[in-house]
Amino acid sequence: MLTKKQKTIMTILGLLGLIIGIIVAVPFRSFPGLNKIENLNIELIVDLVLGAVAILLTIYPLVKKYKMMDCYRESSKVVLTMCYFPTICYTIGAITNLVYTLSFNYSEYSMLSAVSNKALGIIIAVLVVYMVFSIYCILRLHTIITKLDKVGNILTDVFVAIITLCFVVVLFRVNYVYNDGYSSIDEYYLGNPLLFVIYILLLVALGVGIKYISLVVRKDETLVFYANTASYDNLIKKLEYNRAYNDTLDDFENYFDYYAEEYDKLEINKVEEFEEEEEKEAPTVVNLDVNEEPEEVVVADEDIDTNATESEELEEINKQKADLLAQIEEKNQTLAAIREKKGELEKNEEELRKAKEKYDADLEEFNQFKLDHVKVSTDEEPKQKIKNINPPFEKIVEYAKSFAATNTTVKVAENAKGNLLKFSLGKKMYLVLQATNNDYRINFIASSEKFVDYIKTSPDTFSVPKNLKGNNWLRFVNKGKTDIKIAEIRKYLKDAYETAEKQIAAEAAAKAAERKAKAAERAKERAAKRAAEKAAAQAQASDAEKTEE
Repeated sequence: MLTKKQKTIMTILGLLGLIIGIIVAVPFRSFPGLNKIENLNIELIVDLVLGAVAILLTIYPLVKKYKMMDCYRESSKVVLTMCYFPTICYTIGAITNLVYTLSFNYSEYSMLSAVSNKALGIIIAVLVVYMVFSIYCILRLHTIITKLDKVGNILTDVFVAIITLCFVVVLFRVNYVYNDGYSSIDEYYLGNPLLFVIYILLLVALGVGIKYISLVVRKDETLVFYANTASYDNLIKKLEYNRAYNDTLDDFENYFDYYAEEYDKLEINKVEEFEEEEEKEAPTVVNLDVNEEPEEVVVADEDIDTNATESEELEEINKQKADLLAQIEEKNQTLAAIREKKGELEKNEEELRKAKEKYDADLEEFNQFKLDHVKVSTDEEPKQKIKNINPPFEKIVEYAKSFAATNTTVKVAENAKGNLLKFSLGKKMYLVLQATNNDYRINFIASSEKFVDYIKTSPDTFSVPKNLKGNNWLRFVNKGKTDIKIAEIRKYLKDAYETAEKQIAAEAAAKAAERKAKAAERAKERAAKRAAEKAAAQAQASDAEKTEE
């Protein structure tokens, strides 16, 4: 779903988030040479700056997320993960630093603390629990985000930013107090066995984080936004209406482009009718258009000399004139035949209209008779009982029909039992839903790239149906034995719908390009023909001038 450049950017953001978390997690005083007062003060500034950097790293993924939300249907797991990965890494690093700092045994050195041992233990326990919760958020937060609308996403992002800022302030204050209170104790700089465990855990976390980032970016999983609220449904309907409106305008444009050739013929017919009217007004005059200028060369019938003494040039001109008259006569005969056929068509159309009116009247009379004398059973044929499978077949059918509600070109053919539905976009079938007593089957088309990806990644889940030929058909069977999420099935239906749209658009573009090429070729031929006629007319005019001289 993301481009190669975008995946690279997301990977860099994730690695920077990991590095920030590692730097914040390890106290400076645990490194020889850095355990000095001035370096501890620098650490406080570094932690503040890294907190701001972690928040800034989330700006690009957040902008990308809200742009994808405008499409209101799907997003990328990579984007949703990187929206919170840097800040959560900073939070985990801050919690690690705080736990290590607060675990310092100040009572051993006869020094008091602001809180009791019991309260300090509770604080550390709460921090550890929140660290586990943060790790869980990295893995599962994207599933919650996809179920929220735009307002819910904004509130979630603001909440995460506030929590991150709170940890930035807490980390600064705790380290400042402990550095100021225990800086005179040598053991404060030497570390303890807990630090060795923290180093090992940080190395493991770094390796796991890099592995997790590489897997998420390489897989680039597509997630479906679906906020089950009335306002979100209204938003979908509004956006789909605008999309259908734009598609209708595109259809009109394609229609006019497709019939451009017929429009050219209609224009020619008008010119021919105009020429015919001129001939009726002056049947004895033939106008030869030379260079398309206002001045015309007029040759009248009484000017034709058929004597045997006329020159060869004049004979050639008379021959060409006779050919032109023959062509005009042929066109007049063609126009007369067309007018005759048009009259017959109008007459047949009138008869057909009267027959249709009579048929409608007879049908209305028959329906009234059936209502008055025939008892019609209103009981519908019971639909086939289907095994209770999660997600239910009705939910799948409802989502598939939602495309037909927003796009009038989507056609749904359903049998009487309601267990076999065929979905088509225009004349292209892209989805077949079939339910049996024990399962239901989803047959859908996929692009060449996704077809190979589905077969390679999940050969046990997808198969190629034998009764549907061509167009990369895949079959998904749900027998209710595994836990399959409805969002995943919606993704298959959405992919099939978009694949059909892209194929139709590609075919329309190919036809438009072909029509454009033909139009250019016709224009070229007409230009060549006009140039030839112009040269011939100039030659005739020159010969005529020489003959007069």
